[in-house]
Amino acid sequence: MKQKYVIKKQDDSELVIQEFAELDKDSMTLLCEEVYDKKKIESALKKNKESLIEALRTPNLYPAGIFAEKIADSVMALFESEDRNSLELFFDDYDYIAGGRKKPARIEQTEGETADITNLLEEEFEEGFDEKPAVDKLNSTIKVDEDDLTEFDEES
Repeated sequence: MKQKYVIKKQDDSELVIQEFAELDKDSMTLLCEEVYDKKKIESALKKNKESLIEALRTPNLYPAGIFAEKIADSVMALFESEDRNSLELFFDDYDYIAGGRKKPARIEQTEGETADITNLLEEEFEEGFDEKPAVDKLNSTIKVDEDDLTEFDEES
């Protein structure tokens, strides 16, 4: 899923974060808008990045860890900048899922492996193996009516 976060400093007292997601192809939909007290954000900025992330996360806006760190970095950059009042961040889950995958290593086949299989196929079985009679009668207490065996419904 593609997501966009718009971070804005409004007036001197508020910080606004809007979360958008691509629910339809090439169309971003507003999912959430959170308004923060600028004093609380500045207080969290003075402590450390983790406290800023904690201050930015709410029950309505709770981005994943990777996204939360980048949002926090952007908020820090926005508060350090005198000339910028807003930032936009774009995320695509596919980049994070596919980026962490490793390509499978190619396994080289050696001649020794195929030789073992060939030897198994060429082994001789015990004498008389093919000569043993197939099971023709079962010793069972259940008796089956021979007429039932030949009569069956072809449609089922």
